Amino acid sequence: MRVIVISGSPKGNESLSLNFVKYLEKLNKDIIFEILEIGKYSKVLEKNKDFFISYINAIDRSDLIIWCTPVHTLTVSHSIISFIELINKNKKKINFKNKYATSILTSINFFDTTAEDYLRLISESLSMKYIKGYFINSSEKLTQELKDGFQQYFKNTVYKVKNKYNCEKRFHLHPSKKYPYNPTPYLEQREIELELNAIIITDHKEDSNIEKMIFNFQRYANFNTKIINLNKIDKSINHSFKFDSILKSISGNYEYSSSDINFFENEYTKADLVVWAIDIKNHLFSENWKIFIDKCFYYDYKNLKKNQNFGIFISGEYSNEPVLYKFLNQYISITKKNCMTIITDSDKSNREITKSIKDFTELIENKDFINLKPQKDFYSISSKKILGDFIFNNRHIFDEDNKLAKDLGLYHNSNNSIFFKIKVIIFKILYTNKKLKKSILEKNIENKTNEVKKLSKK
Repeated sequence: MRVIVISGSPKGNESLSLNFVKYLEKLNKDIIFEILEIGKYSKVLEKNKDFFISYINAIDRSDLIIWCTPVHTLTVSHSIISFIELINKNKKKINFKNKYATSILTSINFFDTTAEDYLRLISESLSMKYIKGYFINSSEKLTQELKDGFQQYFKNTVYKVKNKYNCEKRFHLHPSKKYPYNPTPYLEQREIELELNAIIITDHKEDSNIEKMIFNFQRYANFNTKIINLNKIDKSINHSFKFDSILKSISGNYEYSSSDINFFENEYTKADLVVWAIDIKNHLFSENWKIFIDKCFYYDYKNLKKNQNFGIFISGEYSNEPVLYKFLNQYISITKKNCMTIITDSDKSNREITKSIKDFTELIENKDFINLKPQKDFYSISSKKILGDFIFNNRHIFDEDNKLAKDLGLYHNSNNSIFFKIKVIIFKILYTNKKLKKSILEKNIENKTNEVKKLSKK
């Protein structure tokens, strides 16, 4: 039996999820494992056709494909999104039909089910048979119970592959349709009257439905609008492995350039209205969008109290995209956006789309609907609980996150024992020495990965 592991972590050999796979490799000598490090070589795969074909040939030889990725901002890493884009560009050359797929995801159990739903959806859309994956909580200790559970998961997976188990499909999608939007006439051009600033984020192509929706919105808006085209911004990506912020870590741990910081701090978070204009791609969105959302999450969460006014334009069959629907609703809820509308171009006449854009614009002009505090729901409450507890229990390490969590009111019923209070005081004294703090932080990051590494070498 041959297993192909598609690893989406930028950390390479230091990836926690990948080291869990190597542990499986050590335990299953009769199974051939081959690791494709797309997180490490994503840009090479895009530019080097021969390199990409070598990966595809490896997939073609496999009996089981394991999607192996950290969870970043409610879904998979940007490298997985990029690889799926490449797969769909070369769909006719790749045979996935009836292959088995599963996933191994690492996170603090922060919306890992949404990430798995996406991998299941992609696997099923490629005619693969998906077997329930495994979630690894990166903050938990490496107990015997965890090791036993992980081994049992893989044993069960291998049994199903060898016995050609019939996996039930969860997603039954009909073929996607494109509905051209031809607004004739366009909405009237209005003069700027209101002191409101709107930012529109997009990666649209010329003459696309999204471009026309944006153009119509800008014509009718009687306030300032600015387009940020993700196709035209700096695409260089650097990940930080310092792990100095939990919020940055769960969204990809990017290094923010000076232009990133300037945009998010001085434009994005200060905007009166933000509009995301998304063209559906591979049942979610493009890699450009994924990187932007990852970077955006840190700033959106820091500004929860603002209840920023928000709108979404979507081109594509949104009603036929359950994972995108789930993702957007979760993101809106946990970042406490005042979502005023979601406008799509599917199953609507040109007149209906134009009317929706006009209604949205007039809604923004009405002060009664600006910066409304959204109601609480399962997503907002559960995310607050998970992040609040995690930051509280590590507050002696993450000063910035601790201050922010207090300000946002994330703490409730967390570990408040005398022992823990003493521990916090001791670490605060130790952390006055910056070199010592850096050393302890780096050690904390390495410990669990090294534990798993040792298992695979014993």
